[in-house]
Amino acid sequence: MATCITDHQASVNLYHEKGRYRFFHEGKEYQKDSLEKVHRFFQKQTEFDTVKLCEKDKKSYVHFLLDDVEIYETKKSLRRALCQEGGGTSQKYTVRESGTSLKKRDG
Repeated sequence: MATCITDHQASVNLYHEKGRYRFFHEGKEYQKDSLEKVHRFFQKQTEFDTVKLCEKDKKSYVHFLLDDVEIYETKKSLRRALCQEGGGTSQKYTVRESGTSLKKRDG
């Protein structure tokens, strides 16, 4: 079984306050009215395939395909989907905290 890196992931702390979602990315603060708008922001504004959103009580993984967004509640379900995308090969991904630089690794 081959192992390859096909996914790069960012981790973002998300704060839900007064009906809005607030987060920091690349040193700037952003506010959006809904989770869907947060998802669209990351789909359009970043080079990442997946964004891990960390809320106070839960985490979710938002994975971007061409024009589609898929949301996974667990890392296991995300890895299963990545494995299916990769034709059955095991997947590794690099996680970066929002605001720090991402280093690509060779697998």
